[in-house]
Amino acid sequence: MGQTAPNPVLTTIKFFREEYEAHILHKYCPAKKCKALISYEVLTDKCKGCGRCSKECPSGAIAGEKKKPFTVEQEKCVRCGLCINVCKFGAVQVLSGNGKGAGKNV
Repeated sequence: MGQTAPNPVLTTIKFFREEYEAHILHKYCPAKKCKALISYEVLTDKCKGCGRCSKECPSGAIAGEKKKPFTVEQEKCVRCGLCINVCKFGAVQVLSGNGKGAGKNV
């Protein structure tokens, strides 16, 4: 068993090297699933100010006024994704990068 133990890791490195490098070297998650490497942003041109995302946010990270674009406070955000699920206007997007809003937008 000892000789075959590294095989799963070696195989994933062989076939998914780019993803490993993205995570390790660039602090970027191509799949936008690693909570430490993503952040959420409200697109001001799409946000209608309905407040639904704010009401559903369990950490109170989304703030704003009715009829005006809302914003996400990254320090409070737990990256649960509920805001994306409840937004009917597609105004919330996931940014992949360093978890602080900077990074690739896919």
